Parts: sequence; structure tokens; C-alpha cells
Amino acid sequence: MAPEQPSSQKPPVSGRARESWSNLSRAGKWVVGVVLAAAIGAPVGTLSTKLLTPDDGPENSTTSPESVIFQDHFATTGEKRWTDDADPDEMARRYTDGAYEISALRARDRWGVLAWPRGPVEENVHLTVKAHRVDGTATEGFGYGLFCRADGQANLYAFTIWANHATIEKRIDGQAHTLRTNGDWTAAVDGDTEKELQVVCTTIGRGSAVELQFWVDGDPKLAYTDKDDPYASGTYGMYAALGKSKGNIGDTLKVQFDDFVATEPASTPSR
Repeated sequence: MAPEQPSSQKPPVSGRARESWSNLSRAGKWVVGVVLAAAIGAPVGTLSTKLLTPDDGPENSTTSPESVIFQDHFATTGEKRWTDDADPDEMARRYTDGAYEISALRARDRWGVLAWPRGPVEENVHLTVKAHRVDGTATEGFGYGLFCRADGQANLYAFTIWANHATIEKRIDGQAHTLRTNGDWTAAVDGDTEKELQVVCTTIGRGSAVELQFWVDGDPKLAYTDKDDPYASGTYGMYAALGKSKGNIGDTLKVQFDDFVATEPASTPSR
């Protein structure tokens, strides 16, 4: 993805200083042997998660409860539990049909629209949401997904289903750096199927690294451990993306999100 300029609007963060980031090739490594699955029908306030170490098999795994930080099934439109950085003159977002809808317009000075929950910031999160494209004129360079450790659009970890692939990206000062790519999952222009997206974003190694995991419909698709100036704090949420490297200025995209849940990971795999 081509470098893009940061937005002037930022989600709230608990202070974080960042220095120049270079030589991405030295950053991170594959995370292996990790399995995380959200149990269906978990009671309100908890979510069951199974974490496996490389030496574990199913018979040796353990299940731990995860405390719910925030959840929204978008059934009540008047609660206004979300904030976003949309341009009110060009973009719209709203509760509709029991879901949350983000509409974006491809512009020269931004790459998408971010939405994040109001309230306290949590750094270590396991995020789950259902999402799919429902409308728009963009035929390429569009996507949607989840993000964590965000300081505006300029600095964050992004987990995206694009038109032709899925990625984990790290944005530094407005520039996108792809950490991992998988071509198994794509977003369709027409008839895009609803997907369950899951993201794990948690600090490990006494603060020396951030573990990143991206799951699609229950399958672990991408994983990375960022050890090169990892982001220590920031908010989380969901977004619609229209990159500038493809498509035309003025392209539109509309994405619906539903059943958003943020929990605190119960534990991290053994290193």
C-alpha cells in the first residue's frame, strides 16, 4: 500500500511517545502453535478462550474466562456509544438494521474512517465483530476490519480484509507497512458474505513486544510478533478503508458491523 498522510483527528489515547521507525524487516516473527477460539453461548461478562502452546494438543489445552471490556449488538440507536473521525460533509455513519454502518469516501488526505468505543482505553484486547461490505462504487483498493493501539489514523495496528487479500499492517506516521499477508480471504464488490473477524493484540515479554493475531470465521489466518518499537498503548475499534494506491478519488464504500465484543485476553501463550 502506498504511503498516506495522517488524519488530523485522533482517537483518545493514554499518552504514548513514538520515535522514528525503520528497518521493518527486523521486526517480529511468526507466532506458531497458537489457537484461540471464542465459545458460542458464553454468559454475559465472560468469553471462553482456548490457548495452546506449541507442545500442547487439544487434550492438554486449558480454557480460561475473559472479562468483557465493551460490547455492542447495535440494537439501541440512541445510546451513541461510538465516536469516529468521519468528515461530516462527505461521510456518514449510523446505527441501521440492528448494525453499525460506516460509509467512506476515497480522498487524497485519508485512507478510511475509524470508529472506536467511548470510554476508558484498554491496550490488551481480544476483539470480535461480524462485518461485510453492503454498498459502494469502489471496485478495488477497498477493505474493512479492526484496529488496535491507535493514535489517530497515523499510528496503529490494522487487521484488514481487502478486495484481494487479508493483512496485518503497522501504520507509522501515516505510512502503511505490511507485516503479514494471506490471500485466502477477500472482500467482494457484490454479494460480500458476512465474516466473523477476531483480533488479539497484547503486550508480551515484559513490554518488549506486541503479539498480533488475526482470525477469520474461526480460522487463524495471520500472526506476528512486533519487537521493533512496538506500540504500547492506544484505543481499538473497527473501520472502513479506501486506500489511495488503487481506485479513483471519489470512490465510495459502505460496510456494516455487528456483534462487537472486546474482552481482556485471559493469558498469552508460553514463549
